[in-house]
Amino acid sequence: MGARVAGHASLQDIRTFRIHADFAAFPTADVPLSWEIDENLSANVDDEPTFVIDGEYEVRIFQELEDDGGNRKDIAEVSLNVGALYELPDGETGAGTYEEAEVAAFTHTTARLALYPYVRALVADMTVRLGLPGLLLPTMRVQIAAPAETSD
Repeated sequence: MGARVAGHASLQDIRTFRIHADFAAFPTADVPLSWEIDENLSANVDDEPTFVIDGEYEVRIFQELEDDGGNRKDIAEVSLNVGALYELPDGETGAGTYEEAEVAAFTHTTARLALYPYVRALVADMTVRLGLPGLLLPTMRVQIAAPAETSD
């Protein structure tokens, strides 16, 4: 669905708008760190030949403590906001040329994949700055629906 936008939009810039880290507690020795991430992506499309994909991310770092009845110990949180600036070819504008569903599909595929490496690098850097082992988020995988079976 987002292929038409992806075929025309040209990535111009990626910027970090905000980054914040909170250290909650020293990790317990010999207990691995775990993490979870929330992301919220939105497209700011108007009648201009450029548009911005805004990504907000929260990464929570914690430990599962078996000796405490399986309690979770919060270690740190890294939150950030990054944005990607895309340009459309001459004569095309965002809101007047593309349907909302096309932009949404582009946002959650192509733009998501463009922003994620920057998020990974920022999170790794911030965790080291907090005195924790650098957290390297895994490579993002996009789930692709299985092709529909046809009956003959």
